[in-house]
Amino acid sequence: MTFQNRFQYAGTKPYGNERDRAEAGEMTRHEYELLALDDTYRKLAELRWLVSEFERELGGGDVDEETRVPLAHSVAEAAVPLSEAVNYYVDRWLEAHRAAQTSEA
Repeated sequence: MTFQNRFQYAGTKPYGNERDRAEAGEMTRHEYELLALDDTYRKLAELRWLVSEFERELGGGDVDEETRVPLAHSVAEAAVPLSEAVNYYVDRWLEAHRAAQTSEA
């Protein structure tokens, strides 16, 4: 299955980390719903998910070892900073949203 097909059926999987944060009380459900409307957030979350899907797929036997090893290293080096970047974006978004809410009150 291509990534395009997989992504078509991904549903809310790319946004699971932030949905989990909302369920854990780190943000309200309303904040999560507003965040999900943010185009930059959606792109970052989708990229994070696609990288994780690609990383998972690299374990299969479809790619020869000489190709798989450098790809695996590249993905491993990118995955953690990418997740951290998404977390950073979400945290800054929450700060700005909450500051705007406070100033309106």
